Amino acid sequence: AVCIFDLDDLKKANDTFGHMEGDRLIEEFGALLRAHTRESDILSRYGGDEFVCVCIGLTEKEIRTYIEGVRARLHARAIPHEKSLCSGEVTLSAGYAAGIVKTQIEVRQLLQLADHELYKSKNSGRNTFTGKRVDIL
Repeated sequence: AVCIFDLDDLKKANDTFGHMEGDRLIEEFGALLRAHTRESDILSRYGGDEFVCVCIGLTEKEIRTYIEGVRARLHARAIPHEKSLCSGEVTLSAGYAAGIVKTQIEVRQLLQLADHELYKSKNSGRNTFTGKRVDIL
């Protein structure tokens, strides 16, 4: 599976409080994500405020549980974000695509599908996640 996490409304924090504050939020979220991700998974920053995690060998239910756990840990920290359009604290939107792949090209397809799911989450009000199961053979 490929999961993409995006911090909601981070640009507004950057524009209001400066990039140092935005970077602090990214670093704090990155540390939270690393602490909640298995060593066997591949985790990377992707773009400005997005992170990608490639999870190998998880069922779709386990992927959803993983994402829900990340969101719950972020919510428990209650990091203030007064410029957020959906909450007074830092939230995230996420998208995932899960399936059986056999080539590097297919991994890119999963990434594109996960990105599409992320945008569905953002367009549905943020602070949520969506995903889909696909088998690319």
